[in-house]
Amino acid sequence: MELTSSIKMVFELHPYFDRDLGSEAEGSRALEKDSPQQGGKFIPHLVDFFREEESVVKGPVMEQRAAQFKDLTGHRHLEAMLRHQEKIPREWHGLCLIGPETIWVDPDGRRRVMCLCFNGNEWFLTSRMLDLIFSAERCRFIHFVKLYAI
Repeated sequence: MELTSSIKMVFELHPYFDRDLGSEAEGSRALEKDSPQQGGKFIPHLVDFFREEESVVKGPVMEQRAAQFKDLTGHRHLEAMLRHQEKIPREWHGLCLIGPETIWVDPDGRRRVMCLCFNGNEWFLTSRMLDLIFSAERCRFIHFVKLYAI
């Protein structure tokens, strides 16, 4: 990716959730883990976490792979990208962008990871249960490069 396209993809992280899935109105989900980065600016990059021979992996395998990477995105990062979705590259349409650094747990114990998906017209934030499969054709982690003030 060239420098000018990276500069256009700078997103601002808020220290709070735009949509707090832990609120009572959202079903009282508990936050199991969250990205330690609470604010600042970042540039996202795609990460393919599948092995060459794999077409799908189950959620627990996806979680194990996420643990092998540093600086992956979470819920707040995906919300930052959603707020300025016009900056997300056209080449990323059709992908499911996963933020594995935030895991929510439903009242009945189901664990979920946050995802940013494109519906053909716009991006939307959703969650996927970790007992489902993740497709090598569509799913990617988002790694971030944090920008520091000079």
